[in-house]
Amino acid sequence: MDILLHCVRQAKEIHERISKDPESNTETDTETESARCTCACELLNALYQLLNDSCISEPDNSTLYLSLLVNTFRPYMEMLDSWLQEGTFVDPHDEFIIIADPLVDVRSSLYWTRGHRLRKSIPVFLAGSAQRILLAGKSLLVMQLISKVLHIT
Repeated sequence: MDILLHCVRQAKEIHERISKDPESNTETDTETESARCTCACELLNALYQLLNDSCISEPDNSTLYLSLLVNTFRPYMEMLDSWLQEGTFVDPHDEFIIIADPLVDVRSSLYWTRGHRLRKSIPVFLAGSAQRILLAGKSLLVMQLISKVLHIT
C-alpha cells in the first residue's frame, strides 16, 4: 500500500509540475513551440528521471515507473515508427518532436531546410538521436519522390 501511495504522490507531483493549458497556445508559426509538445516532453522527461532515480534508490518501484514510461511513450513511438518507416506521421495532439510546414512541398528547394524541422522540446532520451531521426524521415520522403518520378518500384 505504501508503494501505491508513493506512486500516486509522484504522479500528482508530475502533473502539477507540467500542468499547463495546452489550448492557450495557438500555434501560428512553425517556429513556435506547441504547449502540448512541451507538456508531453516534460512528462516523458519526468517519468524517465523517476525511472533512473528509482533504479538506484527505489528498485522495487522501478518496474512500475518503467511501465508508466513505456505506456506514456507508446503514442510517440507510433509516430516515430511511422516517420522512420514511411516518412510520414500523424500527430493529432501536436506533441511530436518533428513539425511539418504544410506550405513547403517535398519538391520545393526549401523542403530540406523548412519542410520538416525539430521542435525545441525533445525528450532527453531522444535528444542524442533527434537530428538523425529527422534526417532519416526526410531522406525517405525524398527517395519516395525520386522513385515515383523515375517510376521505380
